Amino acid sequence: MLQSITNFTGFSSEIIVILLITAFGAGLVRGFSGFALSATVMAVMANFVPPIQLAPICLCLELVASMMMMRGGLKQADMGVVWGLVIGTVIGTPIGYLILVNIEATTARLVALVIITTLSLLLFMRVRANFLNTRPGLYISGIGAGFAGIATVGGMVVALYVLAREKAAAEMRGSLVMYLMISLVSTTLFQILFDILTIEAIKRAAVMIPILIIGILIGSAFFRPSLEKYYKPFCLLTLIAICIIGLVRLVI
Repeated sequence: MLQSITNFTGFSSEIIVILLITAFGAGLVRGFSGFALSATVMAVMANFVPPIQLAPICLCLELVASMMMMRGGLKQADMGVVWGLVIGTVIGTPIGYLILVNIEATTARLVALVIITTLSLLLFMRVRANFLNTRPGLYISGIGAGFAGIATVGGMVVALYVLAREKAAAEMRGSLVMYLMISLVSTTLFQILFDILTIEAIKRAAVMIPILIIGILIGSAFFRPSLEKYYKPFCLLTLIAICIIGLVRLVI
């Protein structure tokens, strides 16, 4: 069976095994936190598969995850915040691509990771980031997420904004879920426009989806009232860990 999957995806058997394990882990994190699926896949798999090939795979996985979690997210999300972030993202994404013409994607990713790591550490240490919890901060965060999308860390910028608002864990998680669901529309259009989304990527994502679904279901089961006090620390530590892995990979 493994050989059939290898032939179907064009990946080696070793890559397939790592990909499936990563899909399960990313599903667990997404199910509990409401974000970090793509960031987890990129952090683990970018050493084995070029990021340009991972981006459309992540898009397909995010679509499945968002459809699974949309119902709960819609009930719990602050849609005013979600739409503000989406508007900012739509503005920021083309700006990011225009800037990308003049700088390397590696440089953009390095800057984004350093900023996110710094802000995550400050939030984890309970230093108040009041500038994020404002109306201008809402749109600036959305624009920043659109720009950071060229470095595959856009969702992490939004996560930082949501976590800085000091709202209930259910609302934070729901807002992240709905933002990711709605922003998939613009992401899909950009990937089609730049010929990134391919049939081969869809086939590779299809192999990961069953394992991803299991991970999401288990991760979602852990999101319960008794564990809500661990939600924000878990999300911040997840952001910090992914950033550190990304920074180490860029430096080495």
